[in-house]
Amino acid sequence: MKVYRSDETGHSLEAQRFFGWGFLGQCYSRSGRYEEAIRTLLHTLSLAPHDLYTQNDLADTYRLSGDLDAAREAYLKIIDMNPESPFGYMGMIKLVLAGGKPDEAMIYLEKAVQRGFRLKKSISPNLRDCPDLPN
Repeated sequence: MKVYRSDETGHSLEAQRFFGWGFLGQCYSRSGRYEEAIRTLLHTLSLAPHDLYTQNDLADTYRLSGDLDAAREAYLKIIDMNPESPFGYMGMIKLVLAGGKPDEAMIYLEKAVQRGFRLKKSISPNLRDCPDLPN
């Protein structure tokens, strides 16, 4: 595969496409367009299957769409991909709290803290400003 460089950013065009798809998926999700977000984020993961940020965005989108089984599977995949990262555990906190299980959430919180989660620094490291998308 030939990689081209962008004069402006120094990132390859492939990397720019990857970030563009991920950003679009986040924007769809934040606009409540969950089916489009899931489809876009799955495409983004096909470009970079081991990207924790995109996997986390996908898991959050599944949770927000109400597909809690898919969300659980996606958060657990994050934990499996990188057990030392707090992301999967942070996602599981949101998921089990949504299911009314605060005691289980505390277990995941303890695991997230052990892996570097700090409330002020780690609330949402992948938040980006998204433009309003038309319906």
